[in-house]
Amino acid sequence: MNLLDPGWLRTDLGGPNAPGAVESVLTGALVPALLDDGTCGQLFRAQDWAGQEI
Repeated sequence: MNLLDPGWLRTDLGGPNAPGAVESVLTGALVPALLDDGTCGQLFRAQDWAGQEI
């Protein structure tokens, strides 16, 4: 099991003043889902991957 922290996003819950756009999370959300190297028990912060390509 891995954990994903999407960060503070501009959503109904995060509000309009949140620094992160929902679109900025996609890459960071996919990275832990696509890992096939046995990584387990790790926290991934989606915003660490913002602006990068997979």
